[in-house]
Amino acid sequence: IAAKGASVVSDLDAQVGDKVKFICKEFDFFSLAVVRDRKVSATGNTLHLEFIDELFPTETVRREFANRLAAAASGNDSRRSS
Repeated sequence: IAAKGASVVSDLDAQVGDKVKFICKEFDFFSLAVVRDRKVSATGNTLHLEFIDELFPTETVRREFANRLAAAASGNDSRRSS
């Protein structure tokens, strides 16, 4: 993932030039994207997307990741089970 696009594994039969909707619920991000490249493999299609409506909030992702690392290092990782 990057501010201007992403590579995703998908079962969509999207072709280069097609427009698709990209949604990331965790970061409340929605954008139309153009398929710029497509790779086919046994595990699924990898679509290389360029966002055309919005920039992905990469700084928010970095901040969230840093917070999770700090919590795990201090033993306060709420995602760990007891």
